[in-house]
Amino acid sequence: PQAWLTQTLERIANGWPSSDLDALMPWNYAR
Repeated sequence: PQAWLTQTLERIANGWPSSDLDALMPWNYAR
């Protein structure tokens, strides 16, 4: 869970488009 959260917060901070938020959900996380 920590790796997913770290990656997700980094992507949001770097300007991840709000239209693609579904890709950031935990069930779409690829290790």
